[in-house]
Amino acid sequence: MSEFILNGEQVTARDDHPHLLAALRDELGITSAKDGCSPTGQCGCCTVLIGGKARVSCQTSMDKIDGGEVTTLEGFDPAEVQRMADAFAACGALQCGFCTPGIVVRTKALIDKNGADLTREQASRHLGAHLCRCTGYIKVLDAVEALAQDDIPVVVQPRGVGSRGIKYEGRELSIGTRDFIDDMNPQGCLHGALRLTDHARADITSIDASAALAVDGVRGVFTAEDIPGVKRVGIIHKDWPIMIPVGGRTSYLGDVLVVVVADTRQIARAAAELVAVKYEVHEPMVDPVRVITSTEPAVWELDGNILSTSTYTRGDADVALASSSFTVSETFQTQRIEHAFLEPESTLAVPTRVGSGAGEPGLYVYSGGQGIFFHKFFLNSTSTPAVGDRTRLQWWRVRWQGRHVEPGAHGARGMASRSAGQDHAVARRVAADAPEAPSDSDAVRRRLRCRWQTHSHQGSHDWRLRSVRIGRHEGARTGGRSRHWSVCRWQR
Repeated sequence: MSEFILNGEQVTARDDHPHLLAALRDELGITSAKDGCSPTGQCGCCTVLIGGKARVSCQTSMDKIDGGEVTTLEGFDPAEVQRMADAFAACGALQCGFCTPGIVVRTKALIDKNGADLTREQASRHLGAHLCRCTGYIKVLDAVEALAQDDIPVVVQPRGVGSRGIKYEGRELSIGTRDFIDDMNPQGCLHGALRLTDHARADITSIDASAALAVDGVRGVFTAEDIPGVKRVGIIHKDWPIMIPVGGRTSYLGDVLVVVVADTRQIARAAAELVAVKYEVHEPMVDPVRVITSTEPAVWELDGNILSTSTYTRGDADVALASSSFTVSETFQTQRIEHAFLEPESTLAVPTRVGSGAGEPGLYVYSGGQGIFFHKFFLNSTSTPAVGDRTRLQWWRVRWQGRHVEPGAHGARGMASRSAGQDHAVARRVAADAPEAPSDSDAVRRRLRCRWQTHSHQGSHDWRLRSVRIGRHEGARTGGRSRHWSVCRWQR
């Protein structure tokens, strides 16, 4: 066991953690220090104070911290934390907010050492230890300078479209109190680790998971054969295999072969490495020009290598070229673009009950991303009908007279919107094609059982029905049928 002072209190932690960050997050419940690259120490998201100096905790071993003193954002003076949150929010020094708590810790160390003498140039040099894909650092330096000079701008809440104001939940994101999915840790949470392929292009001849199953703490090992539904996903085309089975062929080094579930993240990752896989290795197909002319599919089980063909015609190109003084014929290529987000790709599935009374067993799934409707579709398509129909994601859902109405489901049409920074949201046309709809708002309120949740990388919120208006369209625009509509106002 390792003993050290954490935020003013003596604590003990297991010494088998790979680094201090793992001990803070997995055992001691500290989530302001984020894991963006461990154990490489390149992103700075896990920065904490060790002996008053800013250090990346994923590069600090447990033996080095034994007997030392660690301070995280959770242990800062509340008034100081509030000032930092106000400064970063007012200056717009964050967007997604994942890297910001580490930058805030670095800012405290710089100001504690230099006070009002801290220059923008000095701060800029030290912020080189932090990666931020969103802000461009200019506004971060504005916030650091404002704190050093004790000249924090007034925090202004948005007052409508076109008005200026702080980012929604900017304060909470700055100081790490708004949980990302990797920060959520419900009681009894199990952890999954992926076994990826060792070769970019190879046939899988066998998978032996017996060694992984024998590890104490492993709860299960799953392969493609355990997926009861479709085994491919994709937004435009279903061309991405979820997992590659025995007898299948890998297409890149990110293909998943096995999922190991265990009591801890460390056990799951170690056990995943014990899975024995045999391959028949082939030459990778990495040149798109050559792949287009190849008769061999570049992605396993796809029919051909051309995704789509687009043709555009504007005017007479032959005449225009013939009359041109100069013509240039060239093939242009662009570099690959990596989005380079720091937040780890994480999903949390929590067992729950769906329906009235005791309800039926289901899953409540937390998933980061911008396409939550696609996530729901993928879950439903890869699950058995019994499980898929009960799978709930964090999105708005409405029950109109006991009938489940969702966008794109049962022919219903729906839309949800929310103004950032305002405590209300609007759901429109949630009950099209409902001839049995009541004729007064009170009846709508009684019969409409609503729950809506917004979710992104910033977290989730519950909303309640505040007011409702109803109306009815008749005539040619509705095909001669009577259609009811409603506008619901929600409040968090």
